[in-house]
Amino acid sequence: MILVKGYGQMCNNILQYAHLYAFGREHKVTVISLRFSYKYRFFALCKKWYHNPLTYLIGKLLITFHIITCIKDGPEIIQDQQLCQPRIIASEAWHLRYPNLLLKYRDDIARIFEISPIVQTKVNRWIKTHPQADINLGLHIRRGDYIHWQGGKYFFDDEVYHHIIKDFVALHPNKTINIYICTNDNALNIDGFTSVHPTTFLSKGNAIEDLQLLASCDYLIGVKSTFSLWASFYHRVPLYWIMDKETPLTAQSFVRFDDVFTTV
Repeated sequence: MILVKGYGQMCNNILQYAHLYAFGREHKVTVISLRFSYKYRFFALCKKWYHNPLTYLIGKLLITFHIITCIKDGPEIIQDQQLCQPRIIASEAWHLRYPNLLLKYRDDIARIFEISPIVQTKVNRWIKTHPQADINLGLHIRRGDYIHWQGGKYFFDDEVYHHIIKDFVALHPNKTINIYICTNDNALNIDGFTSVHPTTFLSKGNAIEDLQLLASCDYLIGVKSTFSLWASFYHRVPLYWIMDKETPLTAQSFVRFDDVFTTV
């Protein structure tokens, strides 16, 4: 049995668990998420009997008092045999990856991380309050902690996003486009965006509602993040990560989850 101790925020936790879940499916090992046992209770896997607060508390005690081994990121090579041992082992490693297995069990992973129908219904109802468009573009503007992460490399001002919106619209002449912005910037100037593209709408939802909203779009644009990455996973939504604000957006700029999930 493998206990997965969560790394980072929600979508980091999803990706971390997905790799080990795929490993477990391949080798018939039960894989339990401590994070999803008490937090982010929006997914189908949270209904498993063992994903509950008591499991989290027991797992935390086993790890804290070193009763079981907890794998961490480091120079040592983790042998698959360690994870297949009959005894319980834990992992908090972020870089423990099984990309081929993740893709092999993609459908299973999509099933266990299906977002709650209540959330899906709420988001779909909100989308329907807006004029119907040919294309729905999800725009993920990550601010907050990104002002410091990697030296602020992916912390872009509004004008960068305005320019990209113009590029995207130019790629789709004679198409109506709705833009849905998801952001952790509570001071975002939405008026500046609607002046660039009038049918732009700012989500007021929480993290899981924003994830569902982005996953419901036809295209996704944002900075490098597991949040937009996982949103693209559900329906194989084309994704563009802004790596360089000077690079023009083209039709070839968009990739799929399978192309980039190993880069985070």
